[in-house]
Amino acid sequence: MAVAALAERRSLLEQRIRTLFSKAPEVRMAQAAFLVFGAILVVGVAVLVPGIANEGGQEVDEIDVNILPMPMLEEDPSAAPIWMNVDVYPVLRNRDEMARLLEREYPPLLRDAGIGGTANVRFFIDETGEVVKTQIHTSSGHAALDDAAMRIAQKYDFSPATNKDGAVPVWISLDIMFSTR
Repeated sequence: MAVAALAERRSLLEQRIRTLFSKAPEVRMAQAAFLVFGAILVVGVAVLVPGIANEGGQEVDEIDVNILPMPMLEEDPSAAPIWMNVDVYPVLRNRDEMARLLEREYPPLLRDAGIGGTANVRFFIDETGEVVKTQIHTSSGHAALDDAAMRIAQKYDFSPATNKDGAVPVWISLDIMFSTR
């Protein structure tokens, strides 16, 4: 019986697999040729396009930072949360008052039902530390808790953020958590 199995004709799938494996070295050579050609093309473009390579092949010892243009904000930084350079972040100055306000603003129906949640609120704080704009970043899952978080957020009092010893406006994100103890 073993001799009969060895003498059987190969299946179509087996023939295709053997054909694929027999062509593998040619395929690998073609892939290698494509990679070499691509590398040569990239290097050629880098040499020919101004700004990618140094014109004239001169070596540059140091870069003059003063000639680089400073990126300018095209819109008001309070329009949308953006990253800003800050050395010292704002610090909440009225933490005790916020704890009392949190308890006062907690929707009574949700508190009595034992329903809580955490709303992540983004704050835009100006150079004086005043909250100028707030928005819900991540909802607590309950509209009433999100509304209460927004009312509370307007009452926060921060110290101004600083960058290089000067006050700067900044976006920060804080969690406002409603929980029943």
